[in-house]
Amino acid sequence: MTVSFEADVPILENQPEEEQDYHKTCKYLAENPLARLQQINISTLTTVYTVRRAYPKAEALLPQIQEELPKFDVEQFKSLPQHTNALSHAHVLYTSASQKSDIGELATEVTYTRDGLLMNAESLAFLGLLDGKRLKNVKTESGYKALINDVQILVSVFRDGWSKVEGKTPFTLPSLLEAQQRARVLSDAVATREKNAAAAGEIALRRQQIFTLVNNGYDELQRAVRYVRAKEGDADEIAPSLYPGRRTRQRAAGDDTVETASEPVASPKADAGTNAPAITRAAGGTSAPDKELVIDNVAGLPMDNPFQRAR
Repeated sequence: MTVSFEADVPILENQPEEEQDYHKTCKYLAENPLARLQQINISTLTTVYTVRRAYPKAEALLPQIQEELPKFDVEQFKSLPQHTNALSHAHVLYTSASQKSDIGELATEVTYTRDGLLMNAESLAFLGLLDGKRLKNVKTESGYKALINDVQILVSVFRDGWSKVEGKTPFTLPSLLEAQQRARVLSDAVATREKNAAAAGEIALRRQQIFTLVNNGYDELQRAVRYVRAKEGDADEIAPSLYPGRRTRQRAAGDDTVETASEPVASPKADAGTNAPAITRAAGGTSAPDKELVIDNVAGLPMDNPFQRAR
């Protein structure tokens, strides 16, 4: 999917800082597209809050980081505040664009009008006062667009035969006009919703790209802080993880033994030169290690390996 970033949007001085940084970051992404995107599986606002709190502390360590890590990307580090502001603004845009417009009530109203027009038109067509053939295309499909089209057809049928049905129908020309206008309002609402849905998808992708940018930059910041503060052991206090609470699963509460998968270990009794199967036991198992395997084969079934080729 190709996204058109607002690379040419002028940065106005009176724009909020976050909005300015958003457009700057969009321009940067347009010029430097990301190869891979990271899934947003944590709170965007928590990410913004964590990075903003960690950055000043990490910035105080920048001279030491540059001295001990000469290949550290300083430009990426210094652009992190801008990208974080951009992520905050992108989240606002995404939240706004994701709001669903409620057109159900309007659609119900137009449906009621359509059904009333159709019932009356079919009665008048039965009496030969309206063109019944044109009514065959009404209420044949479902959906908002089909509903809008039904109303347009019915209003047109009534207008074309108005000289014959005037005074013989509960509808009037003003009521027909109102029905047509309500259908147009519904049409505009549907178009707006579709447009907003497309915009929401585009903004969602922008937000994901900016999130990836921030996540990558913060990850490098964390690596540098861990390196220079290895002796002090306070790296997590300076630059905490964006994914707190993720720990290796333990066996039980209070048991700090890490679960590991058992791996089969070949028995020393296994003979590679025979057809006898190798005896295996789980690592750390309690089975007796030197006990011979005895097979009870009273029925005299064949014991050869069925998968070994005959020589």
